Amino acid sequence: MGGFCFDSLFGSEGEDPEVTPALKEQVVMAIPVDIANDDLTRSLPNLQFRRLVGGVLKKERCQEPYHGHILGLPKSRFKGNPCYYTTEMLDVFVTDGFQRKTLAAVRALGRAGYSVGVGEVTRWAPSLSSRYARQAWVYPSDPINWLLERSSQWRVLMPMEEELLLSVMDRADEFSCRLPFTSADRIRLVRDKAWVARQPEAPPVVDRAPCVLKPRVGSGSRGRIYCETDREFERHFDETMVAQERVEGEARCVSLLYDMEGVLSAAFVHRRLHEYPVDGGPSTLRESIRDEVLVERACAVVDRVGWQGVIQLEFKGEYLLDINPRFWGSLNLAVEAGVNFPDLLIRVARGEKVRKFDYRVGVRSIWKTGELLRTFSGKRPAWHGVDDYFDSRDRAAGWMSWCSPIPMLTHFRSFLKPR
Repeated sequence: MGGFCFDSLFGSEGEDPEVTPALKEQVVMAIPVDIANDDLTRSLPNLQFRRLVGGVLKKERCQEPYHGHILGLPKSRFKGNPCYYTTEMLDVFVTDGFQRKTLAAVRALGRAGYSVGVGEVTRWAPSLSSRYARQAWVYPSDPINWLLERSSQWRVLMPMEEELLLSVMDRADEFSCRLPFTSADRIRLVRDKAWVARQPEAPPVVDRAPCVLKPRVGSGSRGRIYCETDREFERHFDETMVAQERVEGEARCVSLLYDMEGVLSAAFVHRRLHEYPVDGGPSTLRESIRDEVLVERACAVVDRVGWQGVIQLEFKGEYLLDINPRFWGSLNLAVEAGVNFPDLLIRVARGEKVRKFDYRVGVRSIWKTGELLRTFSGKRPAWHGVDDYFDSRDRAAGWMSWCSPIPMLTHFRSFLKPR
């Protein structure tokens, strides 16, 4: 029987599996779908089903355009925007597939042997085209109800961005899967820059220039303003901002994992060698280091709150600058150095006792898009010539992986078609 044989998410031409009684038992009858391509209709068995990576392919009409569309099948072949997915229980579903950290998580989990699903509001998210994504979904712009309806199909849900994580944890009791994260109240507490500024490890709070103004709620360098004069300070400062003394020096980040009982399970430290924007922003070149004293200081801050799940604290010199109550942008560096935080998070969600404090020191990771932008500011890049730009260090950069190159192509394609 000729036609489509879904051996992977992308599909391939081949022979259909023989329809045996054992296979019929796996069939889940679904809502009929109008299929536009007559050739494809004739290639389907009478029961209209397929195996897909060990599961059964179900078909249903989507409620909105593109939502629930699996990238492995061309949308243009079908009427009614049907969605295709396996009925198998996934180990983990990861959200926010457009982010570099999400792609790092999907790859890390896939290599560790988990069945992974990933979703985003756009089909041009790089993670959706990763070879390690068993399922790839385009969900609504406000996906909380979509996630609730499907939570019984996953063992663990892993929101990657702060806002969605808060929305999920606000309704944690309604989900059918595990949510290995701390409460929404604690997340809101530590994301508040005013609370961070009140900690004894933080830089002094000031009421005049020179200083740095930070929005009370925000991530990365968004909304950060450096004031050199009192006039600048008066123009920009309001009750939504926090004014602190500006701190110079090398930035170091401590990434931690706490189990569901609040016990420290893993720790990782890296230093920022380059940043973009150059006056303070996401790191473009970083290196794994060991700093046990800094880990102890970071744990002292977290212990004042009590925590479950992942968290990252940023220090510069002796001062605490920021806290990320979620996965961080440089996640891939920790994975490449030997601390697979996504895998460890699932293990602690299962109740396992995990202790991971050893990792390789001196591993470097480059965000080459950001590093390229940094060179436009007149800074020397972290490579020498074109050949060095494409060397093996790129495997820790986030987008590029020779084992799974399509996400990088999707990343560049997204610039041609906006989200």
